[in-house]
Amino acid sequence: MAQIDIADAAMAGLKLTVRRPLTVLVWGALVVVYFIVLFAIFGGGLASTIASLASTPGASPAPQTILALVGSLLGFFFLLFLGVMVLGAVIMAAALRAELEPGSPGLAYLRFGAEELWLIAVNFVLWVVLLVAQMVMAIPLAILTFGMVIANFSPHPGFVPGPFVGTVAGAVGMRLIGQFLILGVTIWLWTRLSMGPVMSFRERQFRLFESWTLTKGHAWPIFLTMVLIFVMVIALEIVVYGLGAIAVLALVAPIPGIGHPQTFFSRPPGEWVALFAPAAAVVAILFVIIIGVANAMTWTAVGRIYRQLVPQGDAVPTLV
Repeated sequence: MAQIDIADAAMAGLKLTVRRPLTVLVWGALVVVYFIVLFAIFGGGLASTIASLASTPGASPAPQTILALVGSLLGFFFLLFLGVMVLGAVIMAAALRAELEPGSPGLAYLRFGAEELWLIAVNFVLWVVLLVAQMVMAIPLAILTFGMVIANFSPHPGFVPGPFVGTVAGAVGMRLIGQFLILGVTIWLWTRLSMGPVMSFRERQFRLFESWTLTKGHAWPIFLTMVLIFVMVIALEIVVYGLGAIAVLALVAPIPGIGHPQTFFSRPPGEWVALFAPAAAVVAILFVIIIGVANAMTWTAVGRIYRQLVPQGDAVPTLV
């Protein structure tokens, strides 16, 4: 029976980053550039709305201002969701390609073809499966905790603080325990279905549920691998964002008028946007590093686990 080497899988992304740093940075830059484009499209309207509200403190905003703000936010979040789905699949495919097909040509292993389309489909279905599972588990938990609280309001005369507080505390405690159980089951489901995207990528077919057979008996090593990656990414973020915060504060603190936000943001948007540009550039660079490395570590590890479970040339098991 194939075994998962946790350390080898968890370190695969770091090894790729050291071996091909520009490739990993390109993945991060792809996401950051998309965000910049979104802000270029919607940021002007948001900045104008902020300046308008700041210039008339205490006054009720005009309905058209609120509608414009809501419309901009809805458009922004719709394109953000769409971009996350597409770019997430493209970067995931690139990381899998770097691990499973290192000789593939192309800039940073990036493409947009059948593999990426199958990844979009399987990732969406995986997200729906996990969401539905959470909802199914949450319904009885909500009914139970709600029933506990309602039961306290039995037809007794007056209000008795002690039993009421005890019932609410018990309901909150049960809710927290239930949420941890739901989280645990969700993570377990993800580990069992985690090879589905890789199988779909390799075979150019929908292969989400076939992962159930492939990962049988391997959920715990997969979970430990992802926990190790999570800890390493958090450690990286602490270091990078700590240094970045120092740099941003050094760039923002000397800006004239920054100590009086209402007056500062009532100025024409172009002025204060330009003053924040150096700090925004530093933040963008930080996001490029974090996004690129996090994606490399996560999806290269998934690809390495797949290689350990299915050695090259072996047949992929079918769902039983």
